[in-house]
Amino acid sequence: PCGQFAAGEGWLYRQDGTEFHGAWNFSPIMITGQPAGRLLGLYRDNTEPRRLLAALLQSQKLGTVGLLAGGVAHDFNNLLTAMIGHAQMVREEAGLSDQLKEDLGVIIDAGHRAALITRDLLTFSRKEVVRSRSIDAAKEVARLRPMLDHLLREDVRLVLELDAEAGWIWMDPTQLERALMNLVVNAVDAQPRGGQIRIVVNRQGDGRICVAVSDDGDGMPPDVAARAFEPFFTTKPAGKGTGLGLASVYGIARQAGGEAALSTRAGVGTTISLLLPATTAVAQEHGEPRQELPVAPARNCVLVV
Repeated sequence: PCGQFAAGEGWLYRQDGTEFHGAWNFSPIMITGQPAGRLLGLYRDNTEPRRLLAALLQSQKLGTVGLLAGGVAHDFNNLLTAMIGHAQMVREEAGLSDQLKEDLGVIIDAGHRAALITRDLLTFSRKEVVRSRSIDAAKEVARLRPMLDHLLREDVRLVLELDAEAGWIWMDPTQLERALMNLVVNAVDAQPRGGQIRIVVNRQGDGRICVAVSDDGDGMPPDVAARAFEPFFTTKPAGKGTGLGLASVYGIARQAGGEAALSTRAGVGTTISLLLPATTAVAQEHGEPRQELPVAPARNCVLVV
């Protein structure tokens, strides 16, 4: 009939074989009110809007999970403080058997391991106390090289590609260290047959500084990549990980005012990037005035923490 048209949307293929999500509609071409036997078809590529919407929904989901995780971590941390403290005081009591002291030591060690988990949860939820300062991104990664080398197997090689002019970032150096340790450990696990890990530091076109860790592993399928930053999500066997490594990396990047991005391709490998805002502040050794707390007059005092 005159004016009839069809519309829809779905996954389509370009001429080069790549897939994209698009919308289409077809309508008949009319000449003097009569169908001309031809159809006019219009296609619209919706890939980028869908990607942005998916990124927004993922960010909102992680934000909600972060609020829940942060609240639970705080309450759990308070319980651990009481548990560890009382166990330590009991272990100091006189007359305890060696076996009982050993059992109390197991409780204390388990409490400390649980505390590390709560620390990762607090990092993910961006509620961990940080001591940020301006650091040279390339120099800091180079300084961490010996520590990162200890995380490698004999069949995995670490390569650094550092732009000395990348610039300075404002963050806690211990958090950058934790993030790189988690990323390198994951990259090693992703290459059971050996391979290469690359850490790249450079300045992006938008002015941010990128610290990226890449591996030559098998990559992640889309369903795994979509959940990679979720806390407690892991594809490792039971007992091989808590699923908080990438979650804490995500929290570290966000707490530094940046973001964490993941790029992966099957059979090629995975790259996780920390995109951090550059700072114009310069470290003390480059002329920044040292900030010191006022010193009170000497006197006898007790500090209670």
